Amino acid sequence: MADLYRNPEQVKGYASYRPNYPSELFNFIYSKTTSRRQLAWDVATGSGQAAISLSSLFDAVVATDSSPEQISQAPTHPPNVRSLVTPPS
Repeated sequence: MADLYRNPEQVKGYASYRPNYPSELFNFIYSKTTSRRQLAWDVATGSGQAAISLSSLFDAVVATDSSPEQISQAPTHPPNVRSLVTPPS
């Protein structure tokens, strides 16, 4: 999976065809956190849809993916989202 989405065409297709998650999902996640809602981690962020949604609920969001191509093609994030490329292992 770590080598998936290295091709620029795959990255564009991923961002175009990946479904958005319903706001109820993020509200559920938020309801399960403690009163200190300072940080959320979006693992395998891909094109960042979840990170953007989480950014309205948490003080900060770290969005990680092993694909530098995915991170570089992600839309502009709110200022409280930090995107990082992580090793696949």
